[in-house]
Amino acid sequence: MNALSLLQVQQGLYGKLSGDGVLMGMIHALYDQVPERAQFPYAIIGDGAFTPLRTHVPLAGNCSMRIRVYSQKPGRKEVLRILDRIYGLLHLGTLTLVESMTLSLHVTQASSQLLSDQRTIEGVLTVNCLVTEG
Repeated sequence: MNALSLLQVQQGLYGKLSGDGVLMGMIHALYDQVPERAQFPYAIIGDGAFTPLRTHVPLAGNCSMRIRVYSQKPGRKEVLRILDRIYGLLHLGTLTLVESMTLSLHVTQASSQLLSDQRTIEGVLTVNCLVTEG
């Protein structure tokens, strides 16, 4: 894994989430980039940052990724149920990437808000990933 690339981490998270039938039954799709006429609810694996650790292992570091959920159902119940499922799948879990890298996962923050259109609820879950050689 290239220490400056988040692609493998994003792919690992995508595989974990898209492989869960319960989650995929709760949302219409899991995106990297949302198409113009996407159906609600959906989730996005998006913004991320990687910080290399100062260790003898060249490919170790901390990665933070944001997973966003969008719904237009009244109230926050749908978004919060989806965030709860994602939390259950990721928090304190691990993933092994193709390059023999291991991700130790820890959810560090979750939030929800009504967007300016006054119809769409956005939920955001931040996942911290400790990346180490497997």
